[in-house]
Amino acid sequence: MSGPGVALKGSWTAKSIATVPDYMSTKDYRASASLTIRGARAIAIHGLLNFGHWLYGVELDGVPMLPPAAEAFNSSTYWLISDSILFFANGLETGIDHTITITNLADDPTWSSFTLTSFEVWHVAGSDPQLRSVVARYRCYDMAEPALL
Repeated sequence: MSGPGVALKGSWTAKSIATVPDYMSTKDYRASASLTIRGARAIAIHGLLNFGHWLYGVELDGVPMLPPAAEAFNSSTYWLISDSILFFANGLETGIDHTITITNLADDPTWSSFTLTSFEVWHVAGSDPQLRSVVARYRCYDMAEPALL
């Protein structure tokens, strides 16, 4: 997909569980989801944490974002945690386009998976960025225009 919204590369499947938001899931090594946005002050990526989920990487404007002393982020836990923040970036320059990409780095499709629910973007709405912002959520599963929160 191109244009406004989330662009998915690789093989993704839309899924739904009664207790969590709808989400996209992949077992495809190097499958990715990207969003390009102008005027963003901050960006968050939401997804599920669970047993059997594994490593992922994030790039912001082509620069790898790495946790301290690690080569990738880890989305594995012993229980399901829905709609968790997988990555957050703040203090972005608002006058330019920013592209954020999250990539599945788990290379064993027999048991590892990676899931995403949405990208959340904070835009500066007025002259004082400390006081006014608009939040939009770009859902990964419906590829539609953002929902204003």
